Amino acid sequence: MLKSMQSCDEDSEGFNGDFDENLIGYEEDQMRLVNMNVKEREMELFARSEKREVLKTRYEIERKLRMAKKKEMIQSQTKMRSNEQRRNLEEKRKM
Repeated sequence: MLKSMQSCDEDSEGFNGDFDENLIGYEEDQMRLVNMNVKEREMELFARSEKREVLKTRYEIERKLRMAKKKEMIQSQTKMRSNEQRRNLEEKRKM
């Protein structure tokens, strides 16, 4: 039975590579797995699982860093606007 490559969940889309949620690829990969003995197949799927976890962790860290950077930029812009508004008020008071 062919697995749909479109059925990946959105959170893991960035690091699934050529595998579906069950760590199985297209027809050629499916045939390769079928021709392996149980131990080889389980070892291959385990290695894929480990790799996916590493990629998922890296993805989450990068996402958090991007969010923190965005938050920092927003805070910086807000502070700059606040300082500018304060200077404008001070200038108006001097007039």
